[in-house]
Amino acid sequence: MEVQTEAHFIQAQKQWGPLLDAAATEHNRLVIAVASHAMSRGLSFQAFQAGTGLSAFDLAVLVTGQADFSHLLDDAVPALAKFLGWPPIAVKAMAGQVLLSDFYTETELTEQPALMASRLDAPALLDVPEPIAVFAGVLACLDARKRKAIREVCADGPPERH
Repeated sequence: MEVQTEAHFIQAQKQWGPLLDAAATEHNRLVIAVASHAMSRGLSFQAFQAGTGLSAFDLAVLVTGQADFSHLLDDAVPALAKFLGWPPIAVKAMAGQVLLSDFYTETELTEQPALMASRLDAPALLDVPEPIAVFAGVLACLDARKRKAIREVCADGPPERH
């Protein structure tokens, strides 16, 4: 990497500053991290794009929510992870793109209602969609005291009532 001069840092501040401000207004943590990291390294938009393949326009679209960014993000996750020095799952999480398929195969996911019903002693979980069963399991793992509450909620009727 080339040595950055003061001029590089000034240019980076001018280019990234407005995007950073917009990201902060929208509470977009991924773009805040990218813009802050680029500015701290004195990287211009052009240097960032050359290194990641993601343009400043693409980041601006993500900040404003003007378009569906998910397809672009899937392509950009490895590059952004490398740029930020983060694991790819952290980039996806910061972008709100973490899915159950990031953690479970299709077979594992279909087994979750039965597995959680057994582990949590909550038979009603047999009748809920897989994501709800996974969520119940996550809550139970976070706090064992939640198991009783989960059983009570499940016994109270279908999830759409909650």
